[in-house]
Amino acid sequence: MFAIIGDIHGCFNTLKELHSRVKEIYGEIDFYATGDLVDRGNHSPEVIDYVIDNEIHPVLGNHDRMFLSYFTDRESVPAQLWVYNNSAKTIYDYEQNPVKLVRHLEFISSLPLFYDLDEFFLSHAGFGRYWLNMFKYEKKIDLEMMTKVAFENIDNDKGLLWNRTELLDIGKIQVVGHTPVPDFKFYKKQKAYYIDTGASNGNKLTALVSDGKEAIDIIFEKTDKLDISSMIFR
Repeated sequence: MFAIIGDIHGCFNTLKELHSRVKEIYGEIDFYATGDLVDRGNHSPEVIDYVIDNEIHPVLGNHDRMFLSYFTDRESVPAQLWVYNNSAKTIYDYEQNPVKLVRHLEFISSLPLFYDLDEFFLSHAGFGRYWLNMFKYEKKIDLEMMTKVAFENIDNDKGLLWNRTELLDIGKIQVVGHTPVPDFKFYKKQKAYYIDTGASNGNKLTALVSDGKEAIDIIFEKTDKLDISSMIFR
């Protein structure tokens, strides 16, 4: 059994509450997350500390990618993009704590692009129909090929970090964040759950609980006001 938490985006207090609620109900199960740990909310460093200390397993999100790029390759395209993605608060927080920055960059650099979890496939933005020709045979996943494709296209706007196109039925249930929705959405045709419910926009943080075969529960936590930035970004 495991739970997958949607995009956290610096919402530390909300994350703590949701994580605690899920554990109260289901005990010490495994926890994963759809990425985008940083930016927008007020507490990016605290979120990463909490994720590390509580052994939550996130995939890499596009904001995490931009964060990593900014501090390791300032001239890269993802680093330059970060300037336009509400990075000022995160940059300031880490400039005040360079020791923590080193630890967190090491952690972010270790994150996978996806997890293959029994009947579920977890990534930040999902495999869209752009990759249809690669998975047309019996809708089965070739993990070696998928890993190769994912890394080769890490900054492609239709890759696992940035995709907003219709998701592809890959024979497993895809769970993604990246594209905010007011409530979680399940698309039967694509076998896909969208669980980024806009925590940093003041809505809520979502956790999908699974027994490995199907989703058995969806748990929400309203965003704590202490986590919300004074400006709301979409």
